[in-house]
Amino acid sequence: MGPVSNTIILLFLFALIGLLYLTQVTKTNSFGYSINELRQQRSQLQDEKADLEIASARLRSLDRVAQSEVAKSLVPTTPTGTVQ
Repeated sequence: MGPVSNTIILLFLFALIGLLYLTQVTKTNSFGYSINELRQQRSQLQDEKADLEIASARLRSLDRVAQSEVAKSLVPTTPTGTVQ
């Protein structure tokens, strides 16, 4: 093989290695975007969970107040009329 064919083969190999490198970098970046999206989704779900836990605690506390001894001893009232 002559020097020209060696040069062509080397250029082809460098181009092939460059394409493989670019493919790996692109794949890594796309996985990075997916990971960021999943992290954002996890953060949103954690915030939603915290909000739901707070709402649940509020609802449970209202039930406890309604069933307490003090609440049971209260006299119910009826409206006597409306103010106009």
